[in-house]
Parts: sequence; structure tokens; C-alpha cells
Amino acid sequence: MIIGEAVSQIKKLDKDLPISSADQIIGLRNLIVHAYDSIDPAALWRILIKDLPILKAEIRSLKR
Repeated sequence: MIIGEAVSQIKKLDKDLPISSADQIIGLRNLIVHAYDSIDPAALWRILIKDLPILKAEIRSLKR
């Protein structure tokens, strides 16, 4: 939820934010906030394991 909100705020400042899945991250944040009871925990875990390392690398490249 926090990551999704942060990406949303950054995207407001920079519409060309070079994070490959920014819209999906924001969408997941909205699901967590507004429809948390419909989220499959296994699907959320897969997202964390598969996509979080990619996001981490993209954020590191932005810091340089």
C-alpha cells in the first residue's frame, strides 16, 4: 500500500516515471485499500517475489 502511494505521488511529479509497472503498482494499491477482501494472498505473494526485485532495481537506477 505504501509503495503504491509513493509511486502515485512520484508519478504526479514526473509523468514519464521510468518504472515499468507503475500503473499496475498503483492499481494494486487501490485494490489493497478498497477491495482487500477480494485479494488472493497467493497472488499477492507471487507479485512480491517476482516483481519486487525488479522494482527495487529500477528505484536504485533512479537514485544514481
